[in-house]
Amino acid sequence: MKKIITFVFLICAFAFSSSLFAQATEKGDTLIIGPQNHDGTNIGALNYYINSDTTDSGERAHSVYKILRGQTYILTATISANFPFVLVADAPDDANKPPVIRAGLKEDGSTVSPLMDIADDWIMKNVYVSGIAPTGDASISWYVIQVTKPYAKVMLDGCVFENTNAGWCFIHNYFGGTHASITVKNSTIRNSLNKGGTWAGAFMGLTITDTIRLINNTFFNLQGPAFQGDEQKGILYTEVDHNTFVNGLVHQWTHNMPVEMKVTNNIFYNCYSLSGGPVEVNKHPDKEFHGIIHLFRSTYLLDSMWVDKYDPNGDGVLKEEERAYTLKNNAWFYSQEIKDYWAAFDSLATQSWYNNAVKEFFVNNQSEKEVTIVGGAKDGSDTTWTYPAHPLFVEMNTMEENPGFTNTGGSEAKLAANLTGIRDGSGGVLWNYETDGSLTQFEWPLPEDLSYSNATLLTAADGFPVGDLNWFPDKKADWITDVEENGHKVIDEYRVSQNYPNPFNPSTNIEFAIPENGLVSLKVYNVLGEEVAELINKELTTGTYTVNFNASKLTSGIYFYTLSSGNFVQTKKMLLLK
Repeated sequence: MKKIITFVFLICAFAFSSSLFAQATEKGDTLIIGPQNHDGTNIGALNYYINSDTTDSGERAHSVYKILRGQTYILTATISANFPFVLVADAPDDANKPPVIRAGLKEDGSTVSPLMDIADDWIMKNVYVSGIAPTGDASISWYVIQVTKPYAKVMLDGCVFENTNAGWCFIHNYFGGTHASITVKNSTIRNSLNKGGTWAGAFMGLTITDTIRLINNTFFNLQGPAFQGDEQKGILYTEVDHNTFVNGLVHQWTHNMPVEMKVTNNIFYNCYSLSGGPVEVNKHPDKEFHGIIHLFRSTYLLDSMWVDKYDPNGDGVLKEEERAYTLKNNAWFYSQEIKDYWAAFDSLATQSWYNNAVKEFFVNNQSEKEVTIVGGAKDGSDTTWTYPAHPLFVEMNTMEENPGFTNTGGSEAKLAANLTGIRDGSGGVLWNYETDGSLTQFEWPLPEDLSYSNATLLTAADGFPVGDLNWFPDKKADWITDVEENGHKVIDEYRVSQNYPNPFNPSTNIEFAIPENGLVSLKVYNVLGEEVAELINKELTTGTYTVNFNASKLTSGIYFYTLSSGNFVQTKKMLLLK
């Protein structure tokens, strides 16, 4: 079960022995760091030991930094890592709390901000990070952590991120971290909000990004989105699988122009609860309110950014109709408190899974068509848009179901009160959930319990519960076994899927996944071992790819496709029937 630590931010409360954590200890390539600094103080230990962990020649002395469960690490300066940064802790349990990292004060008395500046690859596991200022009345700044290395690989696993009174975002890659590949799994992002405003920071603010993967996470009480994608360049590959999104003021993500996106096995509860009235709707290009699943047609040349990495029909041009979007086994619901808030304001739209524009443009659009947009022109007159086909948009098993969460702490009512205060001008309320109401004390275990009782949803994800499986540990253990046996859910290794359709005529799709950047080759051979097609031979970044193979010039028969990258080689058979 998801948990979070109790911590009172008063330095005088830390009464450790003078010897137990007075220095860091070595264990192979790992430096184990306690919360007490070398000088016996209870602040700055991470700063000191990481900064001083170098050899005489200036190289890193250790490759992994480990911190201790149940302890709090107060920073006296930003952790600047221009090296592969690995920060881990043992997994927490009921008796052992995760370690906390939070801001202290710099020498000039100002708050440490940001907490981390990562200029290389980054792995963090089983760590709790607070974005709340020492005073407890706000976020530390506009952002808490920044990634500044192009093509950085980021893995965040089993972490907790808390950021009441959020600034712009918790993590961003705006300052140089283009083309990052970011995976967040088994983590909790909670209470990223402030009161009385219509916008607060995203968990991740992203510029040009190659890959985003959210797997088995809970997003609880977020005013802003889980991630903010680049609105002109999109994101090459996005995977959102087995996440629980509970209570959002605006979008659960802002990602209007994905290139390839898979949204599977998630729960969306009270997402974008603010909804929209006439003024807001008129600002949208399609003159529609935003639904939970919101997309724009692309007016930008996505092929100039992504065609060398994603080209389903192999013609060298990434067209609008090649954008792929899969929606499968997702549940959505709005609580009565939010419905009552909508009903209290005559002009507010009732939110939905997606709006009519998305339905016409993506869902029901297998061939090109023209659609009239009422008032869509700049002068307010009607305009006609040509909608290209989107045959790669697939939706299956979308469910409007109330999960029946075990305990949300009455947060729906707090959210509705905040929304009402925004709309009627009376001012909002702080709608985070802590049973004692404190912004500097964090409870363990988590006060919320987002396990649920809905029988339909407990088996809706191909036999497993939808949403974050960490709320169902026994089911998650079975799911992990299923992943290991079938290799189709979590991408932590090379994977080559069976082509589809198979048999085929004349074209088929080949999907594969690579866990690291590198030179990738995908070739097709006949039964004599002769190469008949080279589909890919280029550098690719971490992610999942789909390639379309057109065999219209070949004769019927058995063919083989081989993927190779580094030391990995795998071949599969396919059948062409004409």
